[in-house]
Amino acid sequence: MTAGVNKRVGSSLKPWEDNDKAYMQRLLDKLHVHFIDTVKLGRGDKLKPEVAKAKMEQLYGDSMPSGCDGLFDGTFYEGTEAVEVGLADLTGDLRGFMKDRHPGAIVVPIKTNFYDRLLTRILPGMMTSAHGAFDDGRTGLDSLNVDSVALFPYLSWK
Repeated sequence: MTAGVNKRVGSSLKPWEDNDKAYMQRLLDKLHVHFIDTVKLGRGDKLKPEVAKAKMEQLYGDSMPSGCDGLFDGTFYEGTEAVEVGLADLTGDLRGFMKDRHPGAIVVPIKTNFYDRLLTRILPGMMTSAHGAFDDGRTGLDSLNVDSVALFPYLSWK
């Protein structure tokens, strides 16, 4: 049972009907436009569409699909190529980035309880930081960056 005619659209428990596909395609098309606008706004002049298109032409040759631009057509790149086409500024890892940005930082282990670890694994991205929300008096933390702790539960940058 469901409440609403579109509640089960996209469900793996029922076959996709034509109207389900049309509904989802309209939604994806709108999201794609928002994505393109957001990337263009955020990356601005750093984007290199001519480099991306040249990469696609080199890859496909004469059989390049129409609408293939190498930036907003679903193409994905490894790190160095993402830098070349302007989708990224540099390659590296979080630890190296943090050491470059905060050369005096000291890596200290943090103590978390079971519930802290569970929440940071099921809620990453839903919260950017929790000021004291996980501090039960045992951790001594004033704030906890949920996204960072989810990736590196044993690190804290001070």
